[in-house]
Amino acid sequence: MGSGSGSSTTRRRMPTALGSRSRPGISSIRSACLTDSEHANARFETPGLASQRGIGPASAREGKMSTRRRDLLWIGLTALALAAAAALAGAQATHQVKIDGVAFEPPIIQVAVGESVTWTNNYKQPHLISTFKKVKGASVQDGVLDSPMLKTGESFTYKFEKPGTYEYFCPIHVFMLGKVVVKK
Repeated sequence: MGSGSGSSTTRRRMPTALGSRSRPGISSIRSACLTDSEHANARFETPGLASQRGIGPASAREGKMSTRRRDLLWIGLTALALAAAAALAGAQATHQVKIDGVAFEPPIIQVAVGESVTWTNNYKQPHLISTFKKVKGASVQDGVLDSPMLKTGESFTYKFEKPGTYEYFCPIHVFMLGKVVVKK
């Protein structure tokens, strides 16, 4: 050993430049910095950073989370859950009725006030949707559903704002009957 050297222990040094190699692996960085006995006794001021790199005290490496991080995680997850619940509550359902051939499918559908029904014509012939007027058993008698002519692939959507039973038919094919029951 040269003069002025007060220690006989050789310490491995971390490379100062990466050179032509890509980023060295974590194990090579750890072994380049500390001996095994030094690694076991090391103290780190930022256990989160140490645990991400696979170095540091065993408690940091075993995935133990600080109280502050855990609290922040719970606050974030709670806020996310509340935002998702609010979005779902604000979204109103849209129910689908297909027109296949000369029939409504399903012929009877139940929805809540504020929800919509979309009728889609999947048949080669045009269809209309119209509510019955003055029909026994129908609680809505005013003809509120009066769609334009629906050609193949076209749709008509109606949002139901009032509770009641809406019986409808296709005026072109008077035997095509359907019913929407709207509950509060």
